[in-house]
Amino acid sequence: TILDVTFITHDLGYITGTRPTVAQNVFKTTDGGVTWSQVNLSAGGFVDFVDANHGWVVNIGGLGYRTTDGGATWQQFIMPNQGFSPTINKIDFINQNVGWAVGWFGYAARTTDGGVTWQLQTIATQSDVILGLHVLSESEAYAVGAPSGGSPSEYHTTNSGVTWTKTPLPAQYSLSAIFATASGNAWAAGFGGVVLHKGGTSAALQLTSAVSRKTHRNSGIFDVNLPLTGEPGVECRDGAGSYSFVFNFTTNVVSGAASVSAGTGTAGAPTFTGTTMTVPVSGVTDVQKISVKLKGVTDSSSNVLPETTVSANMLIGDVNADKTVNRTDVTVTRGQVGMVVRVSNFREDVKVSGAINSADVKAVQAANGHTLP
Repeated sequence: TILDVTFITHDLGYITGTRPTVAQNVFKTTDGGVTWSQVNLSAGGFVDFVDANHGWVVNIGGLGYRTTDGGATWQQFIMPNQGFSPTINKIDFINQNVGWAVGWFGYAARTTDGGVTWQLQTIATQSDVILGLHVLSESEAYAVGAPSGGSPSEYHTTNSGVTWTKTPLPAQYSLSAIFATASGNAWAAGFGGVVLHKGGTSAALQLTSAVSRKTHRNSGIFDVNLPLTGEPGVECRDGAGSYSFVFNFTTNVVSGAASVSAGTGTAGAPTFTGTTMTVPVSGVTDVQKISVKLKGVTDSSSNVLPETTVSANMLIGDVNADKTVNRTDVTVTRGQVGMVVRVSNFREDVKVSGAINSADVKAVQAANGHTLP
């Protein structure tokens, strides 16, 4: 029984499922499905990959595995429970960091660190069965489910799952799949051969968030938030002059340009993936405020973003983001030596090595006294 399928390219894909008297399985193809080989994992409920390297497999019972190297190695994780074991029905990731899982008994959980940790969310009551899921961006997702004493429903969030809006749908039987676009168009399908559609409106292209993104080797990818208004965020990591600024929009973006409008650095050619625009910035010096101007950013509906500037305070060693490197930063970093790098302490991995060690402490000590106005 095939449970899930995902393809990363024309040739590379994965399927999951079950065989009689055999545990759940994962199979991989590199030739477009002509041949398949079994992946050595004790999981196989649901699968998702966002690129050739980053993927996740989750059992129906909530045992999961994540890979950052195309399946050469896998790291186990356990989905959180609601006081009893979860029954997962679907997982969907928008990028290497952010994804959701949904299931029976009103189950929903979200991760922002690539599946290392998960946070439960309130999407519905425990009498609701959530079967389908489609993630549009880091903040927006749709889900559909089975009847809960009434009609099947759509569940929609635009604030990262802090709240979900439940809308009954005109179907007699359970809905098990949903696909949606940023313009508000959505299609839901399910048992009894039902297919539903709702039309959206052309959404205005807006910049919703920006981050400075770094890969801390095997520990994962971590983002420093760059607020769009007010005081710029502080990038405290030593990128040897090279950084990636990632911009998130309300709709899928396909083209645009970026330049450094203030400070020292050079913006390279941007790349576009869904609602995300990534700008590499090189030659960035320490102890400065740098500003990146976006120009001519265009979405798939030909909407154009007005020129927009996002800034960052570049201050290596300022792990507590107060715009001054001092003894406090040294103490905080020293206190994390030997700890696993995760969302709560990635700033202390100043050298971006994937481990917090004496090299990070020395880097902070070397920057002692550096400050920004």
